[in-house]
Amino acid sequence: MPGTKLVAYIIVGNGLIFAVRIEGDARVSDLIKAIKETCPSTITCEAAAVTLYLARKGNNRWLKEKDPDAKKLAAGEIPSAIYDIIAGDEYQLQADDRVSNTAFDFPEVEDEEVEDDVIHVLVVLPGLTDRGTATEPHPIRKKRWDELNVGLNRNRVVEDEATASFDSDTLACISRVMGWFWYEQPRKRIGDEDKLRVLHGYLSILTKVLEISGDGRRRHLIFPVLACVCALFGEKARLLEKQTVIGNRVHGEAHFDFVLEYGGTNVYIIAPERSDFEQGVDQACVGAEVLADVNGLKKVYSIVTDFVEWYFLRSLDKKIERNRVVMLHVVNGTPTYESVKYVAERVYCMLSDDS
Repeated sequence: MPGTKLVAYIIVGNGLIFAVRIEGDARVSDLIKAIKETCPSTITCEAAAVTLYLARKGNNRWLKEKDPDAKKLAAGEIPSAIYDIIAGDEYQLQADDRVSNTAFDFPEVEDEEVEDDVIHVLVVLPGLTDRGTATEPHPIRKKRWDELNVGLNRNRVVEDEATASFDSDTLACISRVMGWFWYEQPRKRIGDEDKLRVLHGYLSILTKVLEISGDGRRRHLIFPVLACVCALFGEKARLLEKQTVIGNRVHGEAHFDFVLEYGGTNVYIIAPERSDFEQGVDQACVGAEVLADVNGLKKVYSIVTDFVEWYFLRSLDKKIERNRVVMLHVVNGTPTYESVKYVAERVYCMLSDDS
């Protein structure tokens, strides 16, 4: 019977290195689940969406931590030699394969000759292989990334924490680098008043009967507003939940609670706790830079809201723009029709890319 295997891995694009112990007769799918359980705040996608590759380089040798490519990986970069591995299928592990497969040659825990500085597996999250075609950013945006990385590298979070957050020094760095410019997010008239009336009626009921508190309550109230705006575009728009993207040249991660998609325009939404609004705004700004990095975007729209307060932001090549807070006017616990319309028309304008 196969013994217990020791598998060291690195998350490509993130740089975190860990190791797991797993029985040799387990499947690769089980190995992926074990890795996901070790890094829950980084691997937020479904286990089935994660791909593993053998970390083997020239002459079929294991990648070592002292290797220049391993050092670049640890810094959050993706060197060309690693792209060559994850772009093909020669080194890809199949979900049904046994961990004890002799082609993998993972060492056993009891093996006294196991090398300490070896990396056996490259962990690749969804969307990572699309980064190879990233274009060179605008010089001003590139300068912003370089300055931002100073704070992000210092803030590397411990992976067993429930959520990732920024310390006070990193928050100060982000605010300094971003250097907000105030702007007024335009509104776009919504001709379908019926949908707005349905939305307002639904919110009127929901705010009275919803007994969920905290994050669950915010998400239940924000969702209908976004869904209403999405419905204005018919079947051409989508509303998605929970999206995470890991930066390449920006050494951070983008975590969003909702994403609105229409044509080539996306609007990314964060629903922070009421006491952590500035943290939420900073996370949205860093997330926007990550998205600009990975997807080669010139403009990224984002919203930070707890349902009552709405902040609209735009990441452009030359500057970061932030709208002053827009408040829903609440009477007896229910938002007024006019204030709901006021917010919805701003979101509608953003998704229409008419700003």
